[in-house]
Amino acid sequence: MKFKIIINYKSVRECYMAINPMNQKILYSFIGTSLVMSIVFYCFHQIVFSAAFFLFIFAIIIENQFIMRHDTKMMMEKIEDLAHTNELWGEIVFDESALKVIPYGNTESEYSMEYSRFKDFYILKHYCVFGDKRKIEKGLTQETIIIDKTVLTEADMHNLTSLIHEKMPQVKVHEKERKNN
Repeated sequence: MKFKIIINYKSVRECYMAINPMNQKILYSFIGTSLVMSIVFYCFHQIVFSAAFFLFIFAIIIENQFIMRHDTKMMMEKIEDLAHTNELWGEIVFDESALKVIPYGNTESEYSMEYSRFKDFYILKHYCVFGDKRKIEKGLTQETIIIDKTVLTEADMHNLTSLIHEKMPQVKVHEKERKNN
């Protein structure tokens, strides 16, 4: 069974921020330092240096926005590549709705599961399964779960497979390695 995934692309950016917290810390430290230096120079009537630091802050913020947009786009491309190379899903679409996983051939209202956030790239990066650990624990029912072995450690694979068999005994688990192009 193939699935259609609709991903909230704004959440991909939030996910990027969650995965790369150091980038934000560096950015804030640069901005904070520049702001302090700007105020110090202004107090000593060094307007030119003060203005230079303000411009530096502005440049850092703009550059960070460009980097975030670029990295978000790269993450979207990785999601698409992962979906196509693993043949886990039939179609992948980016829009502003919440993440939905919908089996083909069924109505959205019958089967859709909404995720309020694309938490830590959970479905594709961490476990690469249909559904996430929290929903599996609640007894999500579905015929097949495909796990990408290339993104899991052996311990994670064992834990997740055990969890699925315990909570959803009717489900078949398929382990699949990603094809490298």
